[in-house]
Amino acid sequence: SDTLNVIAGIYARSGQYETAIGYYQQILSVTRQLGYRFLEGYTRGSISYCYARLKQHDRAMRNSKLAIKIGREINNKQLLGAAVGTLANAYWHQKKYATGLLLIAKSMLIFPPFTNETSQFIFKKTVETVCLTLKGVSNLICSYFQFKQRTDKPTKASENRADNDQN
Repeated sequence: SDTLNVIAGIYARSGQYETAIGYYQQILSVTRQLGYRFLEGYTRGSISYCYARLKQHDRAMRNSKLAIKIGREINNKQLLGAAVGTLANAYWHQKKYATGLLLIAKSMLIFPPFTNETSQFIFKKTVETVCLTLKGVSNLICSYFQFKQRTDKPTKASENRADNDQN
């Protein structure tokens, strides 16, 4: 299942989420047969990430919540932190930004983002997603104020009226 996980990860990182999910589903089958709960939870988180990217929010949420449940059952902070991070990602892709940000903070408190390669990847992707969204919001706000500034500029006629009103 390590080889499948590497292949699935390559597909997920290259944006081929449906193909990645197919490999992750194969991993789930093996992990359930062998009782590898950690890998089952980790794989559910990876599937959630892919579904969030595909805008299949119900599936993303379901897999994140299953990963969180497994993380709690086996009392594993690494899995729990990563799973909460994938839930944050799922909320974020639904444009529920406040909940997403709160869950990102919770994820980082449970399991700091720079403790291993997996948490680093999840943190990096989360930051990229947040920054892209904030950049979009920032651009939207700047565009609004630039438009407002152009439309609120006084014309010569309105300046003359203002001068006459003062006299």
